[in-house]
Amino acid sequence: MACGLLFACSAIIEPDPSRLGGEPAGPDAGPGYDADVPRPDAGPPRPCTSSGSRCEGEDLVSCVDGIESRVSCTERESLCVENRCEPWVCPPSSRECTADDRGLLVCNARGDNQTLTPCELGCNRETNTCVTIAPRCTIGVPRIAVGGSATVDLCAETDDDTHQAGTNCPRDQRASAGDETFVLTITEATNVAIEVSDTDRDRAVDTVVYLRRTCDEQGSQLACSDDVTCETSTLPGPACTGVEVRQSRIFWRLEPGTYYVVVDAFEYDTGSTRFGCGVVQLSVRAVR
Repeated sequence: MACGLLFACSAIIEPDPSRLGGEPAGPDAGPGYDADVPRPDAGPPRPCTSSGSRCEGEDLVSCVDGIESRVSCTERESLCVENRCEPWVCPPSSRECTADDRGLLVCNARGDNQTLTPCELGCNRETNTCVTIAPRCTIGVPRIAVGGSATVDLCAETDDDTHQAGTNCPRDQRASAGDETFVLTITEATNVAIEVSDTDRDRAVDTVVYLRRTCDEQGSQLACSDDVTCETSTLPGPACTGVEVRQSRIFWRLEPGTYYVVVDAFEYDTGSTRFGCGVVQLSVRAVR
């Protein structure tokens, strides 16, 4: 505004914080408050006279030496119950599949109640949700861990998930002696050896084992093994020539995730030996 000699000038003057006794309000102070002026929700400790403790939301409020003390039960992974912090029944809003993958455990927002929802088609551990359209080999699939083993009677199994032709696996023969699928969960990158051996005392079993990312999708197959060399076989008995058909072994590096190990066998007759279903041993171990 221009000012002449005959006119008085006026202007809107912004308040000077230095004259008001404090620095300008900071970004966290909120509208209308100086930084030096305590906010209503962050006032000085309040005096108290009552004894004991009480809950205010999830805060445990106590009277200590005439001064009110507050403890956040949530920060202690607890909830406030009556006059104390009690550990959560379950992590608030968490979801997890049951051990048998036939149900979903859901925790409420407070962490004091967990409900079980049956999953008719199984529970997906990667998403912690009930499966709506399930691959047929997802339901009730047994689990095997690194360092674990399992005995399988292939004569008691159906032929559902035959191998996909690939490295070290025959390209023109179907593994039709029945098969069993196992879920293998990897939590950290691991080099594994997956081995299947004929342990049947009455039958000869020509084993085959394959590793997949999806249990009933042949196209997701990562590796397959039909035989091992006689030099690397660990089966007892007379020495073999060339390869040992009764033992299969996969060496593979697995990143964290869920995998499916399928144990299978071939059926055929050589004239001197009849190969078919039988009892085999599956083992999974970590290797360097």
